[in-house]
Amino acid sequence: MSYGAGHIADMIRRMKQNAALKSSRRSNKGRDRTRRSGKTHLKFPKSSKERVERVKREYGSRNRLYFFFIVFTLIVLFASLIVLSLYIMN
Repeated sequence: MSYGAGHIADMIRRMKQNAALKSSRRSNKGRDRTRRSGKTHLKFPKSSKERVERVKREYGSRNRLYFFFIVFTLIVLFASLIVLSLYIMN
């Protein structure tokens, strides 16, 4: 009895490869634990409270400008779509 185009043999080969991968993961488990723990040691430069507040103000005003620009662009886009649809209907 034949089992087709080698599908069973391919499945058995994959199962053996997966078992080999599992055993290699077990041997690397101790070395890999530090990367997966999520602990990072970052060193950020110290800065004064005045500088932090100044940066917050600068980015806050910039974000407000971007927001108004996007809203204005959307209003113009929708208005032009409405005018275009009215033009096409007539």
